[in-house]
Amino acid sequence: MRRARVAGALAIAAGLVAVPAALAAPGHHAHFHHSAKVRYEVTGVATSPATTTLALSGVKYHPTSLGTSATLTVGVGTTTKYANRRGRAIAEASITTGDRIEVVWVEPNGTTPSTGLTATKVVDLGPPPPVHYTASGVADAAATCTVSVTLDNTHFRPASLGTKGSQTLVLLGTSTKFAGRRGHPLACASIAKGDHLKVTWTEPAGTPFSLGLTATRVVDTNRGRH
Repeated sequence: MRRARVAGALAIAAGLVAVPAALAAPGHHAHFHHSAKVRYEVTGVATSPATTTLALSGVKYHPTSLGTSATLTVGVGTTTKYANRRGRAIAEASITTGDRIEVVWVEPNGTTPSTGLTATKVVDLGPPPPVHYTASGVADAAATCTVSVTLDNTHFRPASLGTKGSQTLVLLGTSTKFAGRRGHPLACASIAKGDHLKVTWTEPAGTPFSLGLTATRVVDTNRGRH
């Protein structure tokens, strides 16, 4: 009799264990699955602040089948989220003309991708990086500080900026920084005839090179050797 009771208890226990096992079988986890979403995006440069729309230029489409136009006006609304490149929330007003922008749409499965829909998220990647132009050569004479210095045998980078080996007048200003070869600050008056100079112009993205630009930095590689 006692053995019968023990056997019955074991059977009941086995039955209780079997219930979670049954729930773990395929088909019992459907309520944990999420419907797939349709995600697509465009990138470009803001040509206007974000209001009810956001205008972009230099647009690239992902996937490419979204469009071909280099310009695009995107609809934004109360549901649109805004973030910076680190993913932190920002205000709509933070977006300014010239900023690099990523616009994302996340739509229910089955939605035909369209840039005509209100954007889900707008990511401000910040302004484009500046452009750098350089020239190196030999000082034709001591620099006339805040005015100019003349380079002989000039080499430009990129090479398309000027004629290799030419004489070049470089404009200097109060904003021009001077340094020795080790990067330490240098007085402009230290530049002497025959010194090897490296000139850098750093300008906002899209600025074409011109010798009318004031040099941003001048490095005298003959100074600060020790």
